[in-house]
Amino acid sequence: MAFKGPKENRVRVRRLGVLTKDDVRTIKVDANLSGGKRLWIHWKCYQNLQRLLASARVEFPDLRAVSCLRAPKKISKDDWIEVIKAEDLKPTKSRPDGIRKYWFKSDETEARSIKRLAQFRAYHSGHETGLSVDFGSREQGLGTNSSLVSKYRKTQVYGWLVTNAATYGFTPYNKEPWHWEYHMNKAEWLKAPDGATVSVDAYVTRARSYSAVDRYSAYQSAKSPIAAFPPADVSIKYIKDTEKASGPLFNFSTRAWL
Repeated sequence: MAFKGPKENRVRVRRLGVLTKDDVRTIKVDANLSGGKRLWIHWKCYQNLQRLLASARVEFPDLRAVSCLRAPKKISKDDWIEVIKAEDLKPTKSRPDGIRKYWFKSDETEARSIKRLAQFRAYHSGHETGLSVDFGSREQGLGTNSSLVSKYRKTQVYGWLVTNAATYGFTPYNKEPWHWEYHMNKAEWLKAPDGATVSVDAYVTRARSYSAVDRYSAYQSAKSPIAAFPPADVSIKYIKDTEKASGPLFNFSTRAWL
């Protein structure tokens, strides 16, 4: 039988921010819980993930986390769309007109194609918050492939998650039965294990609002996150236009704006 999932309540990057694996709020998932994969997760979410898996493994010993924290994209949404579009329209031997998974027709409006893309591939991911977990099982052949959606929803593993995951604070993403999200408010999300409030997410969130690839790379490599910000009086349009014409405005050697 197919199990009907509980109501989803999505984790949003725009409400919280993003984590990186070297953040003080991020902790490495024990290899026993990840099947040996190197995974990181928000520490508070991890506490509840441990409890959930300890309970679930009484019935499903092989259930594990297969994906948790993911690095945020290093390019703007506009640039990301262009990358996907290029892949979609790239000619192949069997499809000389391209795969056209999202850009269906050559005479279709760009806006319609982009809207279709947004329905199936998100620029932002709840995984970037450190609060999303994908569950899988090798023994039962359950992973995160879209071809497994129907099969996954009919399994006892999914039935257990539907019935019990909310007890540990997790709610589903109904399009992907393997994907579950842990919920907390921003004040809780900003807390480090020692109780201190971390403010670095403000730097990350603002850095992501600037589009150039090196904007985010600058954030990652700078000694001080503030170095990744352009001067306040420089517009995003100016940055885009100037970098397109003459190259980066950020000097990686001096970690300063030119």
